[in-house]
Amino acid sequence: MGREPLHISPGWLVSGERRVLGVMTGTPRQSEQLLDYSVLTNIPPAIQTWPLDQAALAYERLRNGQIGYRAVLTSIRAG
Repeated sequence: MGREPLHISPGWLVSGERRVLGVMTGTPRQSEQLLDYSVLTNIPPAIQTWPLDQAALAYERLRNGQIGYRAVLTSIRAG
């Protein structure tokens, strides 16, 4: 998107109950440092894994607020 203004019609947002979200997570270098720190201090990620064939269910639960962290789709079934 860059630094240019984002032009969005308010009617488009309201009529479809849409929302615009953004997040600033830092630079790629800062992300790398954070991951390095989590490994050094043994801090596990807060994720919930889902097999790829259950992507629709994971998405539904995410939209309904039933997943409080990251949902990660995997191609390998846990077992």
